Amino acid sequence: MCYHATSRIPVSGHQDRDDGHLHTRRLHASELIRVSDTLCTAERNLAWGTTEVARATQVVLVRRGVFAYRTPRGASLADATSAMLLNAGEEYEVRHPLAGGDHCTAISFDEATVEDALRLDGVASGSGRSAGGRTRAAGPFTQPAAPVPVQAMVRHGALLRVLSARAAAPGVRSSHVSDVNATLGAASATGSGDAGDTLQADEVALALLGSIVRGGGPARGSVVARRARTERRWNEAVEGIRVYLAEDPSRNDSLPQLARLVHVSPYHLARVFRAQTGMSIHAYRTRLRIASALELLTARDDDLTKIGLALGFASHSHFTSRFSALTGMSPTAWRELRRLPVTGALVN
Repeated sequence: MCYHATSRIPVSGHQDRDDGHLHTRRLHASELIRVSDTLCTAERNLAWGTTEVARATQVVLVRRGVFAYRTPRGASLADATSAMLLNAGEEYEVRHPLAGGDHCTAISFDEATVEDALRLDGVASGSGRSAGGRTRAAGPFTQPAAPVPVQAMVRHGALLRVLSARAAAPGVRSSHVSDVNATLGAASATGSGDAGDTLQADEVALALLGSIVRGGGPARGSVVARRARTERRWNEAVEGIRVYLAEDPSRNDSLPQLARLVHVSPYHLARVFRAQTGMSIHAYRTRLRIASALELLTARDDDLTKIGLALGFASHSHFTSRFSALTGMSPTAWRELRRLPVTGALVN
């Protein structure tokens, strides 16, 4: 196992790092979340390695391979079915029971976000608060590991696809894309991207965190169960965001920025917005933009790039791909269709 929290999650500066048998690429960095992809090529070694200190509160998901580790909260084995949980500032050691190394995704959250997830969705079996007189961990996680349910595996894959799509999008710096794809797999190296896709990546990562802390079970305190006490507050928060985005769909606020507007945490906002609307904030904003595009394509002769950029899309191709995905036709085809003369057949 080659996971080192001190090197896998860049906190500033370099986005890529190769250090002996560790090959690290940063996939995503926002105000709320950091995601890195690390390929470890270490050989089998049953001895515990050098003591490391975690610099962030992290969830580490194994995509291939296995490694053992120990923390003050206990020892565990990390593989595709068990996530490594690290609290910022704690010491840990690692060893490699098998040859062949490992390939992991490490997601770093601020502690307040993890606290929110544990309070709303956490269960004692995988992670969460100590109980029954146990010593409280110096951080949000009291267990060293959490089971990875199938839903979390699916969301993990979705997050990597989102980040890979961002890396491949025109206008995003992607000089390492082909090399990283060949070496690290599905996700590509990027630390940048348009703010709209940053919102999408943050929301998918938060949903993944919720799946991990639930351990495959239902939410400990579901949105529905809480509505007797908080319905008005959540309704006001969701309505506030909907009005704000409807006023100007081109707005590219991040998830933390939106949460501050309505005075709730990012985790709460993402969770309740989806529960009340049936979609993520990113999906909602994209639909607003496409609705505006339908009108603009009919009423104006501006070129597609100008329309797309005005609506908040990162590029011509970003606009056309989202438009086609939601409408089933290209913006050009829509514009031509709307300009056809209306006939009795069309009306009927």
